[in-house]
Amino acid sequence: MNKRGPTLKVKTKLQNQLIWMIFAAMAVPTLVLGGSMCLMIARLSAPNTGVSPHEVIVGIMGYVAVLFPVLVTALLYWAFHGTNKLVGPIERITQELDRRLEGQKSGPIVLRPGDHLIPLVDKINVLLQERENLKMMKDLDHPATNPSSVPVQGLVVS
Repeated sequence: MNKRGPTLKVKTKLQNQLIWMIFAAMAVPTLVLGGSMCLMIARLSAPNTGVSPHEVIVGIMGYVAVLFPVLVTALLYWAFHGTNKLVGPIERITQELDRRLEGQKSGPIVLRPGDHLIPLVDKINVLLQERENLKMMKDLDHPATNPSSVPVQGLVVS
């Protein structure tokens, strides 16, 4: 049986960032709406304020109408920025591996600083280097498959 360890343990930096992003996306709107409801209830239940319930509700909803879209926009920006650091490298790795499989490119895959998945790309680069080394050794063992490495014999200079 495969023991994976505790399920509710944050194992990587990427997992930690994604959990915080999801938590913020749930908590911030809940706090804004919950806080607005608490404020509205407090103002409605205050004795002798001389303000009608309709005015209290309209006043609170005015704040919510302004604050909620701003917070949702900020959360969306944060989510897109965070996911681009994950999705961008995945797309880049896929394209770079396709180029190498087609023989169009060689060498290591390079990601931008700060992108996620850099440890994975480091491992892929080790595999790519080993593949290139094996390919070079194969070319040395079988020079007929590589015309540039065939030695010139029987050359007569007169």
